[in-house]
Amino acid sequence: MSEISIVLPVYNSEKSIENTIKSVINQTYKDFELIIVDDGSNDGSSDICKSFLKDYKNIKYIKIKNSGVGQARNIGISKATGKYIMFLDSDDIYVENILESLIKEMKNENDLVVCGYKRIILENGRYRDTTVSKFRINNKQEIKLFIENLQKKCLFNQVWNKIYRRKIIIDNKIKFDTTTSTGEDYKFNLDYIKNINTATFLNEILYIYYSSREGLNLKYTSNKLEMNFLNLEVLQNLYEINNFNLEYVYRQYILTCLSRLSEISLLKKEVKNKEIDKFCNYKKMYEKLEGIKMNTRSLLNKIIIVMYLNKNKHIINLNSNILRILKKIYRRINIE
Repeated sequence: MSEISIVLPVYNSEKSIENTIKSVINQTYKDFELIIVDDGSNDGSSDICKSFLKDYKNIKYIKIKNSGVGQARNIGISKATGKYIMFLDSDDIYVENILESLIKEMKNENDLVVCGYKRIILENGRYRDTTVSKFRINNKQEIKLFIENLQKKCLFNQVWNKIYRRKIIIDNKIKFDTTTSTGEDYKFNLDYIKNINTATFLNEILYIYYSSREGLNLKYTSNKLEMNFLNLEVLQNLYEINNFNLEYVYRQYILTCLSRLSEISLLKKEVKNKEIDKFCNYKKMYEKLEGIKMNTRSLLNKIIIVMYLNKNKHIINLNSNILRILKKIYRRINIE
């Protein structure tokens, strides 16, 4: 039995998977098992993964029918034996001391440890380090601070820059949602964090995340807004159970709607018109926004709801174009 179980889903990653696996093998901390879950790859990924099995007894390989990354991770969790669980994506790499650094913090009475990461754009090699100052929470009342600080810097939603206690995952039956390809990491983290008392953010860049320029514009998914709202309801429930101030949650609902509008603006005319109709007829969204408008103390929130989030299709169309331009400017300044 190894101390850390690393779950690595793989699907058609023949160009990157060898370097990904080597980044685990070359870790300074050696007490780990690597569980590779091949999610029905039909390129050379399977052969590359299996080529490591003879020389490394701590690598496990499982081949499954293509079922999506959530199911692959759930299978990896079910096969894990380590005290701690980590995740790795098949086109990224670990910095050589990530295991050593994270487990050291976990042994300091933490239930969760998060690290920073470097995002590298493949086409031009430009990068951005994503991190904040080191901080620790010591009780449930500080969970709000932890979530909000990390989300502000895009450090909370993903699972690959974190180390978890397997017992907490198993005892609370925490799994990845396999019914969606949107926000499953976020929901997993919310389900996990509501069952912990202590956590630390470690101000070290320990994960290398590769993305393409196309990846900066997320692929459009028709039911994404609905799935995001379901996840935000989980967040709201967490805040309400702990009697946290809800202003942050209100803001997330509004930002989610604005983000959706900016994505709609990128669609072809026919599809765009259809999605604007769908946006304007999403009853649950407008009910939620009306509730926020009544309960929020933020004048800015009220103004945004009135100005941007109405049911006039022509205004919605105009606002979606404006938001797309603003989003493009923001990304150019902050990422590229």
